[in-house]
Amino acid sequence: MATTATRRWWRRHDGGDDDPDDLVPMDTQEQEELVRSLEAKQAQQSRRWRRVFAGFLLGYAAFLVYSSFHHAWSPWELWYHAYFMEDLPAPMVIIADWIAALACLFAVKGLLQNSGPSKKWMWYSCYIGILVAIFWTYYILRLPRIRWDVAWLPLGPLMAGALSLYVDHVLLESMQNISTLRNGYAFSIMISALHRGGHHEESKQLAKEFESENASYDLVMLNTSLRTYCNTNDMESVMRMLKKMDELNISPDNITFNTLIRYFFNSKVYHLAYKTAEDMHTKGHQLNEVFGSRKSFELCSHVMVQLGKTGFPSEAFSVYNMLTYSKRTVHKSLHEKALGILVAAELLKEAYIVVKDNADLISPSSLEKFAKSFMVLGNINLINDVMKALNRSGWRISQVMVLYL
Repeated sequence: MATTATRRWWRRHDGGDDDPDDLVPMDTQEQEELVRSLEAKQAQQSRRWRRVFAGFLLGYAAFLVYSSFHHAWSPWELWYHAYFMEDLPAPMVIIADWIAALACLFAVKGLLQNSGPSKKWMWYSCYIGILVAIFWTYYILRLPRIRWDVAWLPLGPLMAGALSLYVDHVLLESMQNISTLRNGYAFSIMISALHRGGHHEESKQLAKEFESENASYDLVMLNTSLRTYCNTNDMESVMRMLKKMDELNISPDNITFNTLIRYFFNSKVYHLAYKTAEDMHTKGHQLNEVFGSRKSFELCSHVMVQLGKTGFPSEAFSVYNMLTYSKRTVHKSLHEKALGILVAAELLKEAYIVVKDNADLISPSSLEKFAKSFMVLGNINLINDVMKALNRSGWRISQVMVLYL
């Protein structure tokens, strides 16, 4: 539900897919329609589950009523009553069954009523269930040995009340979360509007105000706050949002990852930008940098180059692989940049992989540097394969031998 809401919430300002900063939220009317649709779906699911559990408890209550009538007509014939023949008078068993059935009926009433006072009926069910549990537990302990096969006699009515309270709590909490969206999405619209108007500090203060007043978030609100904190360079708040995302078990989407990659790159924390891209790729998301736009491609290239410059050539090669093995076509200059990083770091086996698959897209000067380095420092077992790759690109063996000599 959160993913659907997020996809509908964000749209491009210019209709393209150029820059995550061009994302704008839907207008107020569309936002209201989205929240109403979510409320309608949640109300329908709530009614369905309440009826399911109420039907289950009603069936158990009917069984207890049948059990009491059967015992009235044929005392001690039922095996679970026969255990207590020596300790209990027959009328007490009938009364206990009827009281247990009453506890279930109270729980059913609380589930189906679905209003503020309904919870009191569930608590009445729990109180009665406790009395029934004490009654049957006392007589089970008086048996020569404990009969675990009749443990449902004390536990059944008590579990009916507890189950009704739990189901009511879960369903009401879900409804409250949906209701929070109305307030949260209104905040998101104001935060986005302030940010796009250049009032970055005001948008950050509004995001912090919402954070202090609300414990419930969804992906839309987290993305809005995260973009605001990233654009105002508030690292502490960014990390707090990521921690909140983990605590609430909210899965990030493309918008989340792209916002973080841009923020870590602009903050020159290139290794964190790589880790974010790796996490994004692992979870099956496409890197925004391969969407075909020039600005996005340049960001990806810069991340890869900066990783190489700051001493992380293996990570730079990983970014290169993420891009080349995606479903989209990358710019040919990416191969040459990756080759330059790998040759400079003397990762010649990885450099050979780049050359083998893309030699015709790499300039002669870069191929020459690779050939020189490989002849001096490369794995001798791969010399043959390197010769073949260079030959396919238009080089001749004589040229390679000249470089070597």
